[in-house]
Amino acid sequence: MKFLIASVISIIASAPVFAVAAGSEILSGDVATADPNLRPRGAHLTLRSVLQLAQKKYSRIVSASDFEATRFSYACQNTTCEWSILYVGKYFTRDGETTRPSITPVFIINDRTQRVHFFPPLFPESPPADDPEMVFWARPKPMHLMSTAKEVYIFQVATPLNPHPGKPLRLLDPGARDALEHVLGDEQDWFHGLDDRIRVGEEPKNIGLVFRQGSDELTLFFASGGSVKAAFNGKSSGGWLKDKASAEMEKWKSEYAKPELATK
Repeated sequence: MKFLIASVISIIASAPVFAVAAGSEILSGDVATADPNLRPRGAHLTLRSVLQLAQKKYSRIVSASDFEATRFSYACQNTTCEWSILYVGKYFTRDGETTRPSITPVFIINDRTQRVHFFPPLFPESPPADDPEMVFWARPKPMHLMSTAKEVYIFQVATPLNPHPGKPLRLLDPGARDALEHVLGDEQDWFHGLDDRIRVGEEPKNIGLVFRQGSDELTLFFASGGSVKAAFNGKSSGGWLKDKASAEMEKWKSEYAKPELATK
């Protein structure tokens, strides 16, 4: 782990700090200007293959549409050689303000085994595709459920910052359900990163949705700014919609959620 941490420090500071293994070299630079076919002396992988490994491993968490690779380094300690790739969030508009994700993920790739680590780690080990610890929009089953569930219910959420399953549940008609699928059913409509906003004060009432099919159940609790808390088969999760999808969701509410948003 000390080696991984040192690699992170090295790539950010752009200063090599490792002892060179025999027949190897230390390299660092900008991804945008580097030759993608770069292969350090003694290395098995090229820069291009390293970038492909990193993106393939965590494409559901660090989307190419939201993050870009900016810096790389290659260094060895004893007989272990590793690549480090630093990703920086792209600027986007949220609530009328230009911002970008506060996290700066770094991928550590072993040059020999091709094993990929994420720093800071999201999971103890690389999770399977439908690991319950993953956010719901990165998992096939809940995303599939939002697109295929024949039973979709809506309810009022009186306290969006501290939501609870509401009653009564109202079954959505097929038209409302189909329109909802177009808003929520595409993974690319969900921001691939962490919501680091701090919410204070009161929020107006909002809505919740329940998707049911067989033994599976997904509950979504909506708040302002596209923020969503979720529970899939009892496991808490969450996320937030990108601006365009959030605006489309507000239009959906104005048409199909009038009873739940009416003042009572």
